Amino acid sequence: MTARLPLPVAILFLALSTTAQGESGAGRDPFTFGVTRHVVAMKRSAPKVEMILIHGDKRYAIIDGQKKLVGDALAGGVITAITLNSVMVDKSGESIEYKIEGAP
Repeated sequence: MTARLPLPVAILFLALSTTAQGESGAGRDPFTFGVTRHVVAMKRSAPKVEMILIHGDKRYAIIDGQKKLVGDALAGGVITAITLNSVMVDKSGESIEYKIEGAP
């Protein structure tokens, strides 16, 4: 009668034997099975202004889930103003307006 190894032990044995045959296991994903990975740079979308809160002289904007104030960094620039429906950002001397979702 031939003894069978439990599946987890057989998989571990297979992984170790592959490494022992000269293939480096460091940094290798065992679930890709020879698939080559390609890293693709994705273009970042514009910041999403979700909400603007104005209370007296305090102005806040919720952008991509984070509370932002005038002077905070955003999209490679600095927030210069928060209005009723938009956030103004100065980026390298250029003024960029990001409107709240659904604003005209």
